[in-house]
Amino acid sequence: MAVTIDEIPVMWRDLWLKMAATIASQSGPLTALTQDLISPSPASQSAMKTIQTFQSGISIAEVSQRRHLKISTVREHILEIAILRPELISVSALIPTSNLAKLKATYQGSAFNWQFQEDSDEASAFFEFRLYQIMRCHRENGDYTSTT
Repeated sequence: MAVTIDEIPVMWRDLWLKMAATIASQSGPLTALTQDLISPSPASQSAMKTIQTFQSGISIAEVSQRRHLKISTVREHILEIAILRPELISVSALIPTSNLAKLKATYQGSAFNWQFQEDSDEASAFFEFRLYQIMRCHRENGDYTSTT
């Protein structure tokens, strides 16, 4: 074939896209294994199920029990959704008002430059910091309209 070196990566990408489309149009174990990779949503299906369960009004601990996941996994799913689908997250539902006020007072300036200031042994402190940072980064970037 008479192709340039620049065309080869495009051809490889087209081949992979054709394979993904073929897999997506069928059913079976290969489709089940690759569904998260070819899903129209950038978030994993498990993270989406976690956020849907949380949105029913229950606590992170209850989500953990219902989904048979560790609390740390539930928190990771929430952070994944915060990064990829910020419109699905309510910071006020996840961070108590007093903690949110403390975060606002402690972290000023561009959220892109913040560093966690460890003042607590609780794992939830880092989770709340990271969630707040992610949401502030989205707001600074203009792709999230919350005032939090």
